[in-house]
Amino acid sequence: MHRANLGLNFLLLLVASVAANAGNNPDFQYLEPEGVELPKASFGLGIVIEPGFRLAFLSGRTGENPDGSFPTDFEKQARNTLAAVTALLKEAGMDWSDVVKINVYLTEPTDVRTWGKVRDEIVADARPAGTGVIVKALANPQARVEVTVIAAQKVE
Repeated sequence: MHRANLGLNFLLLLVASVAANAGNNPDFQYLEPEGVELPKASFGLGIVIEPGFRLAFLSGRTGENPDGSFPTDFEKQARNTLAAVTALLKEAGMDWSDVVKINVYLTEPTDVRTWGKVRDEIVADARPAGTGVIVKALANPQARVEVTVIAAQKVE
């Protein structure tokens, strides 16, 4: 299959992955225009945040073990990656309900379904805007997934 088709198929699989009736963070405006189908997974079409929010921009996280080694099992890498993001969100005083944007970079199209399963389990009913890309390689050649996140939390 041509690489461009793999990328398109990846995005289509992200949209069509595990069906979930996602909840909303009441502090965000979720974009749901008429005539545009909503994703059936743990991400949305877009989010508007107004002034009065603190923002957290998290650097890309990959799926290494605590000792710096990389598991050969993709699901373990995906879980490690999202656990690292969860820890960073906690350090910022936030959680997945505060996430407004998630970008995922995968090196293998065959990992899309597993990624969707793990993402939907951990991200749950949060609905951040999402982008998924198949890339040739990541900075560490053992990494098969990298995630970046932007989160916002209302300042009280």
